[in-house]
Amino acid sequence: MAQTPPEGPDERLRSSGAPGQEPGQPPYGPPSGQPPYGPPSGQAPYGSPSGQPPYGPPPGQPPYGQAALAPQPERRNTWLVPAIIGLAIVLVVGAVVFMLTRTGTGTTTAEPGAGASATEPATAPTDGATAGEAPGEAATAAPTEDTREVSGEPLEPRVDAEVVGTSFVLSDAGWAEHAPGLAAGAREALAGTYTNGTVEVPVTAAAFDSIEAQDSYSEQLTASLKDEGAQLLSDGPVYPDSTGHHWAYQHADGATTTVVWRTDDGVVLTLTGDSEAVPEIYSNMLI
Repeated sequence: MAQTPPEGPDERLRSSGAPGQEPGQPPYGPPSGQPPYGPPSGQAPYGSPSGQPPYGPPPGQPPYGQAALAPQPERRNTWLVPAIIGLAIVLVVGAVVFMLTRTGTGTTTAEPGAGASATEPATAPTDGATAGEAPGEAATAAPTEDTREVSGEPLEPRVDAEVVGTSFVLSDAGWAEHAPGLAAGAREALAGTYTNGTVEVPVTAAAFDSIEAQDSYSEQLTASLKDEGAQLLSDGPVYPDSTGHHWAYQHADGATTTVVWRTDDGVVLTLTGDSEAVPEIYSNMLI
Protein backbone atom coordinates (compact mmCIF):
# COMPACT_ATOMS: atom_id res chain seq x y z
CA MET A 1 0.00 0.00 0.00
CA ALA A 2 1.56 3.27 -1.02
CA GLN A 3 2.09 5.90 1.73
CA THR A 4 1.92 9.59 1.21
CA PRO A 5 5.26 11.08 2.05
CA PRO A 6 5.24 13.37 5.16
CA GLU A 7 4.87 17.04 4.59
CA GLY A 8 7.94 19.14 5.02
CA PRO A 9 8.14 22.33 7.04
CA ASP A 10 7.35 24.54 4.10
CA GLU A 11 4.30 22.55 3.21
CA ARG A 12 2.94 22.79 6.76
CA LEU A 13 3.35 26.55 6.87
CA ARG A 14 1.61 27.07 3.58
CA SER A 15 -1.30 24.86 4.54
CA SER A 16 -1.82 26.01 8.11
CA GLY A 17 -0.56 29.68 8.04
CA ALA A 18 0.59 31.56 11.10
CA PRO A 19 -0.64 30.48 14.53
CA GLY A 20 -4.18 31.71 15.02
CA GLN A 21 -4.59 32.56 11.35
CA GLU A 22 -7.53 31.27 9.37
CA PRO A 23 -6.69 28.74 6.70
CA GLY A 24 -6.52 30.33 3.29
CA GLN A 25 -5.45 33.81 4.52
CA PRO A 26 -2.10 35.25 3.52
CA PRO A 27 0.49 35.11 6.29
CA TYR A 28 0.42 38.18 8.61
CA GLY A 29 -0.87 41.68 7.68
CA PRO A 30 -4.52 42.79 7.46
CA PRO A 31 -7.29 40.60 6.06
CA SER A 32 -7.54 40.33 2.33
CA GLY A 33 -8.99 43.50 0.72
CA GLN A 34 -8.29 45.78 3.77
CA PRO A 35 -5.64 48.54 3.62
CA PRO A 36 -2.59 48.36 5.88
CA TYR A 37 -3.09 49.01 9.60
CA GLY A 38 -3.68 52.62 10.67
CA PRO A 39 -6.68 55.00 10.89
CA PRO A 40 -9.41 54.68 8.26
CA SER A 41 -8.93 56.72 5.15
CA GLY A 42 -9.61 60.46 5.72
CA GLN A 43 -9.35 60.18 9.54
CA ALA A 44 -6.73 62.09 11.54
CA PRO A 45 -3.88 60.08 13.03
CA TYR A 46 -4.65 58.34 16.27
CA GLY A 47 -4.29 60.48 19.42
CA SER A 48 -5.58 63.85 18.06
CA PRO A 49 -9.04 65.23 17.35
CA SER A 50 -10.17 65.42 13.77
CA GLY A 51 -8.79 68.48 12.01
CA GLN A 52 -6.03 69.14 14.66
CA PRO A 53 -2.37 68.25 14.43
CA PRO A 54 -1.37 65.17 16.39
CA TYR A 55 -0.97 65.82 20.10
CA GLY A 56 -0.11 69.24 21.64
CA PRO A 57 -2.46 72.18 22.45
CA PRO A 58 -4.89 73.82 19.99
CA PRO A 59 -3.44 76.37 17.54
CA GLY A 60 -2.54 79.74 19.10
CA GLN A 61 -2.17 78.28 22.63
CA PRO A 62 1.33 78.06 24.16
CA PRO A 63 2.84 74.61 24.62
CA TYR A 64 1.65 72.72 27.68
CA GLY A 65 3.34 73.86 30.92
CA GLN A 66 4.26 77.36 29.68
CA ALA A 67 1.18 79.13 31.08
CA ALA A 68 2.37 78.48 34.63
CA LEU A 69 5.72 80.00 33.74
CA ALA A 70 4.28 83.22 32.27
CA PRO A 71 5.20 86.35 34.33
CA GLN A 72 2.53 87.21 36.93
CA PRO A 73 1.31 90.79 37.48
CA GLU A 74 3.24 92.58 40.24
CA ARG A 75 1.44 92.77 43.56
CA ARG A 76 1.73 95.96 45.55
CA ASN A 77 1.07 96.48 49.26
CA THR A 78 -1.52 99.18 48.72
CA TRP A 79 -2.39 99.21 52.44
CA LEU A 80 1.08 100.49 53.40
CA VAL A 81 0.70 104.09 52.18
CA PRO A 82 -2.54 104.85 54.14
CA ALA A 83 -0.98 103.29 57.24
CA ILE A 84 2.10 105.56 57.01
CA ILE A 85 -0.06 108.66 56.43
CA GLY A 86 -2.25 107.80 59.43
CA LEU A 87 0.80 107.34 61.66
CA ALA A 88 2.28 110.67 60.54
CA ILE A 89 -0.97 112.50 61.41
CA VAL A 90 -1.03 110.95 64.88
CA LEU A 91 2.59 112.00 65.52
CA VAL A 92 1.97 115.60 64.37
CA VAL A 93 -1.12 115.99 66.57
CA GLY A 94 0.73 114.51 69.54
CA ALA A 95 3.63 116.93 69.07
CA VAL A 96 1.32 119.97 68.94
CA VAL A 97 -0.51 118.92 72.11
CA PHE A 98 2.80 118.23 73.86
CA MET A 99 4.32 121.62 73.04
CA LEU A 100 1.44 123.95 73.91
CA THR A 101 0.49 124.98 77.42
CA ARG A 102 -2.38 127.42 77.37
CA THR A 103 -4.14 128.27 74.09
CA GLY A 104 -6.01 131.25 75.49
CA THR A 105 -7.36 132.83 78.63
CA GLY A 106 -8.68 130.14 80.90
CA THR A 107 -8.01 127.23 78.49
CA THR A 108 -5.16 124.80 77.85
CA THR A 109 -4.09 121.91 75.68
CA ALA A 110 -1.36 120.53 77.93
CA GLU A 111 -1.55 120.27 81.69
CA PRO A 112 1.62 121.39 83.47
CA GLY A 113 1.88 118.00 85.16
CA ALA A 114 1.38 116.13 81.87
CA GLY A 115 4.72 116.94 80.29
CA ALA A 116 4.44 120.33 78.52
CA SER A 117 8.05 121.01 77.72
CA ALA A 118 8.15 124.18 75.67
CA THR A 119 11.03 126.50 76.54
CA GLU A 120 11.43 130.22 76.18
CA PRO A 121 12.93 131.19 72.84
CA ALA A 122 16.60 132.15 72.95
CA THR A 123 18.14 134.98 70.96
CA ALA A 124 20.37 133.55 68.21
CA PRO A 125 23.92 134.98 68.09
CA THR A 126 24.66 137.34 65.22
CA ASP A 127 27.29 136.32 62.67
CA GLY A 128 29.75 139.21 62.26
CA ALA A 129 30.17 138.67 58.49
CA THR A 130 26.40 138.60 58.01
CA ALA A 131 26.02 141.82 59.98
CA GLY A 132 28.47 143.59 57.70
CA GLU A 133 31.50 143.46 59.99
CA ALA A 134 34.96 142.86 58.57
CA PRO A 135 36.01 139.19 58.37
CA GLY A 136 37.70 138.03 61.58
CA GLU A 137 36.21 140.81 63.68
CA ALA A 138 34.55 139.46 66.80
CA ALA A 139 30.79 139.94 66.81
CA THR A 140 29.39 141.57 69.92
CA ALA A 141 25.76 140.59 70.61
CA ALA A 142 23.70 143.28 72.27
CA PRO A 143 21.91 142.10 75.43
CA THR A 144 18.23 141.36 74.99
CA GLU A 145 16.12 144.15 76.44
CA ASP A 146 13.70 143.06 79.15
CA THR A 147 10.37 144.58 78.15
CA ARG A 148 8.36 143.14 81.04
CA GLU A 149 6.50 145.72 83.10
CA VAL A 150 4.93 145.49 86.55
CA SER A 151 1.16 145.89 86.83
CA GLY A 152 -0.05 148.19 89.58
CA GLU A 153 -3.53 146.60 89.76
CA PRO A 154 -4.72 145.33 93.16
CA LEU A 155 -4.00 141.62 93.54
CA GLU A 156 -7.22 140.20 94.99
CA PRO A 157 -9.53 141.11 92.06
CA ARG A 158 -7.08 139.44 89.67
CA VAL A 159 -7.12 136.08 91.45
CA ASP A 160 -10.10 133.84 90.68
CA ALA A 161 -12.70 133.25 93.39
CA GLU A 162 -14.29 130.69 91.03
CA VAL A 163 -12.20 128.70 88.58
CA VAL A 164 -14.10 128.78 85.29
CA GLY A 165 -14.68 125.47 83.54
CA THR A 166 -14.25 123.52 86.79
CA SER A 167 -16.18 122.80 89.99
CA PHE A 168 -13.50 124.46 92.14
CA VAL A 169 -14.26 127.65 94.10
CA LEU A 170 -12.57 129.58 96.88
CA SER A 171 -13.47 128.07 100.26
CA ASP A 172 -15.67 129.95 102.71
CA ALA A 173 -12.61 131.09 104.63
CA GLY A 174 -11.76 133.38 101.69
CA TRP A 175 -8.40 135.10 101.27
CA ALA A 176 -5.89 135.72 104.04
CA GLU A 177 -2.47 137.39 104.13
CA HIS A 178 0.38 135.14 103.10
CA ALA A 179 3.22 135.87 105.52
CA PRO A 180 6.06 134.18 103.56
CA GLY A 181 5.20 136.28 100.49
CA LEU A 182 5.20 139.50 102.44
CA ALA A 183 8.49 138.49 104.05
CA ALA A 184 9.97 138.06 100.56
CA GLY A 185 9.18 141.71 99.79
CA ALA A 186 5.74 141.45 98.09
CA ARG A 187 3.53 144.53 98.34
CA GLU A 188 0.53 142.16 98.54
CA ALA A 189 0.41 138.44 99.31
CA LEU A 190 -2.68 136.24 99.60
CA ALA A 191 -3.36 132.62 100.61
CA GLY A 192 -6.57 130.61 100.19
CA THR A 193 -7.95 127.18 99.34
CA TYR A 194 -9.84 125.98 96.27
CA THR A 195 -12.29 123.16 96.84
CA ASN A 196 -14.89 121.20 94.91
CA GLY A 197 -16.48 119.82 98.07
CA THR A 198 -14.20 116.79 98.14
CA VAL A 199 -10.68 117.88 97.12
CA GLU A 200 -8.88 120.90 98.61
CA VAL A 201 -6.00 122.70 96.86
CA PRO A 202 -4.13 125.51 98.67
CA VAL A 203 -3.26 128.55 96.51
CA THR A 204 -0.95 131.53 97.10
CA ALA A 205 -0.37 134.76 95.15
CA ALA A 206 2.19 137.52 95.70
CA ALA A 207 2.52 140.83 93.82
CA PHE A 208 5.88 142.60 93.63
CA ASP A 209 6.95 146.10 92.66
CA SER A 210 9.71 144.96 90.31
CA ILE A 211 10.33 142.23 87.77
CA GLU A 212 13.61 141.39 89.51
CA ALA A 213 11.78 140.75 92.79
CA GLN A 214 9.18 138.62 90.97
CA ASP A 215 11.89 136.49 89.38
CA SER A 216 13.83 136.16 92.62
CA TYR A 217 10.77 134.94 94.55
CA SER A 218 9.86 132.34 91.91
CA GLU A 219 13.44 131.04 91.96
CA GLN A 220 13.31 130.87 95.75
CA LEU A 221 10.15 128.73 95.65
CA THR A 222 11.49 126.30 93.04
CA ALA A 223 14.80 125.92 94.91
CA SER A 224 12.88 125.03 98.06
CA LEU A 225 10.93 122.32 96.20
CA LYS A 226 14.17 120.82 94.87
CA ASP A 227 15.64 120.77 98.38
CA GLU A 228 12.59 118.83 99.57
CA GLY A 229 13.24 116.16 96.92
CA ALA A 230 10.45 117.10 94.51
CA GLN A 231 10.98 116.06 90.88
CA LEU A 232 10.55 118.55 88.03
CA LEU A 233 7.75 117.45 85.69
CA SER A 234 7.74 120.38 83.28
CA ASP A 235 8.64 124.03 82.84
CA GLY A 236 7.89 126.52 80.09
CA PRO A 237 5.78 129.52 79.09
CA VAL A 238 2.36 130.13 80.59
CA TYR A 239 0.62 132.07 77.82
CA PRO A 240 0.33 131.61 74.03
CA ASP A 241 2.64 134.57 73.35
CA SER A 242 5.41 132.75 75.28
CA THR A 243 5.25 135.14 78.24
CA GLY A 244 5.12 134.04 81.84
CA HIS A 245 6.83 130.89 83.08
CA HIS A 246 5.72 127.82 85.03
CA TRP A 247 7.43 124.96 86.86
CA ALA A 248 5.54 121.79 87.81
CA TYR A 249 6.96 119.46 90.48
CA GLN A 250 5.88 116.11 91.85
CA HIS A 251 6.52 115.53 95.54
CA ALA A 252 8.19 112.45 96.97
CA ASP A 253 4.82 110.90 97.92
CA GLY A 254 3.96 110.58 94.21
CA ALA A 255 0.45 111.95 94.77
CA THR A 256 1.08 115.67 95.37
CA THR A 257 1.94 118.25 92.72
CA THR A 258 3.02 121.87 93.07
CA VAL A 259 2.90 124.40 90.25
CA VAL A 260 4.78 127.68 90.56
CA TRP A 261 4.24 130.34 87.90
CA ARG A 262 4.92 133.99 87.30
CA THR A 263 2.82 136.31 85.17
CA ASP A 264 5.75 138.49 84.03
CA ASP A 265 3.89 141.56 85.26
CA GLY A 266 5.04 141.17 88.89
CA VAL A 267 2.86 138.33 90.27
CA VAL A 268 3.95 134.85 91.43
CA LEU A 269 1.39 132.12 92.22
CA THR A 270 1.48 128.55 93.56
CA LEU A 271 -0.95 125.63 93.68
CA THR A 272 -0.25 122.53 95.77
CA GLY A 273 -2.36 119.37 96.08
CA ASP A 274 -3.86 116.42 94.25
CA SER A 275 -1.95 115.57 91.06
CA GLU A 276 -5.14 115.64 88.97
CA ALA A 277 -6.79 118.69 90.55
CA VAL A 278 -3.75 120.99 90.39
CA PRO A 279 -3.32 120.85 86.58
CA GLU A 280 -7.08 121.32 86.13
CA ILE A 281 -7.14 124.49 88.25
CA TYR A 282 -3.91 125.91 86.82
CA SER A 283 -5.10 125.42 83.24
CA ASN A 284 -8.33 127.32 83.80
CA MET A 285 -7.27 130.21 86.03
CA LEU A 286 -7.65 133.59 84.34
CA ILE A 287 -4.57 135.26 85.83
